[in-house]
Order: sequence, then structure tokens, then C-alpha cells
Amino acid sequence: LSENPILADTVPASTEEVEEFLKNTWIEEHAVEMFRKMDPRGQRWVINRGKMSGARDPTAAFIGRLRSVKNIMSGGAILTPGDWLCPGCGDTQFSRNISCRRCGIEKPGASGSFLKETVPATLTEAEQFLTAN
Repeated sequence: LSENPILADTVPASTEEVEEFLKNTWIEEHAVEMFRKMDPRGQRWVINRGKMSGARDPTAAFIGRLRSVKNIMSGGAILTPGDWLCPGCGDTQFSRNISCRRCGIEKPGASGSFLKETVPATLTEAEQFLTAN
């Protein structure tokens, strides 16, 4: 498992949190064992993605979630420049999002201002915008 920089911001799930999540989730034992063997930071992402209620086949949905998280953790996720992965749940976020649309955690490094990474418009761009609007 190669180290993904986003993992540095992820708080590992405790054994108690994992067992509490499993106690309230109806999935088959082989999926439970896969989850228990997972990196605790990946477990955090799985837990933060929420309950499996509403899934027609909770075990299949849960295994899909495990695979998705493992793919992200191994660096298999390809992001458009500026997009980011939520350190709370691993969900892919568009660059314009200042907080995660799934779990609400603030974008790392946002420090309350999305303008920090904004590139000012050139004079020509500003004139074109004003002419068009």
C-alpha cells in the first residue's frame, strides 16, 4: 500500500468505533473480516460515509465501498487539478467545494477562505467579462 498524502490528515478509527459501526450494520461475515483487516484510516473513511441503510444488498454495497476506499488509499484515484479528497471520508470533491458535500469536513488548507488559492484576473480578462456582462 503506497502512502497517499491525504492519509496524513485522516484520524484512524478506533477498534471501538469499528465494532460499533459493525454492530449497527447488517453485512455478511466475510465483509466484516475484510473491514476489520483494513487500515484504520480507511476504516475511518468507510465509517464516515455513513450507514448502509437503504441498500438492496448491504454486503455488496459495503464491499464496493471497501474497494473504493482501498483504491483511493493506494493512489488509484485520478483527480482533475484542483479537485481534492476529503480527509474525513475519502469522497472526491470538486475544487470549488470548500467543504465535503458528504460529511461536511472543511477542505484541507482552506483556513476559512476559498480566495486564498484564487488567481486574480488579468486586465484583459476583466474587460472581457465586463463587456460580456
